[in-house]
Amino acid sequence: MFYRRAGLKDLELLNQILYDSEKYWNHDKIYMAGFASLYRLTEKYLAESIVWIMEADGTIIGFFCIKPAAEAHELDYFYIRRDRIGEGFGRRLWQHLQQVCRDQGISRLTWVTDPGALPFYLKMGAWEIGWTRSKINGKRLIPKLEYILPLE
Repeated sequence: MFYRRAGLKDLELLNQILYDSEKYWNHDKIYMAGFASLYRLTEKYLAESIVWIMEADGTIIGFFCIKPAAEAHELDYFYIRRDRIGEGFGRRLWQHLQQVCRDQGISRLTWVTDPGALPFYLKMGAWEIGWTRSKINGKRLIPKLEYILPLE
């Protein structure tokens, strides 16, 4: 397993993983069209955020993005390739995310997620702090989460 910061050359593949992995939750075409228009990594986003990639045998397996904020940084993206979900890569990427947060002096993360991913994040130690309306489908409620990094 190898971890590295994302670069411009990674944008196309990261966006493909982002889209394909979101489809894992069996969203319909209308939802996915809205997702594709709202959620996309850009050069500007890479420059302003903390973006790390996990690779195995030269293949990108997953990535996460942390968007800096004054009070609590936001875990903006955390995705594993759709064909590798369920193989333990999420836990390994989470462990790397914890190390990156410690290295950056980040002690608290907040984010929203698909309800299907909620059990994973709860197992990793996050907790549910509320629900909010989806930006894609305002009738759909999605969980808001928080994670406080444990002391070493």
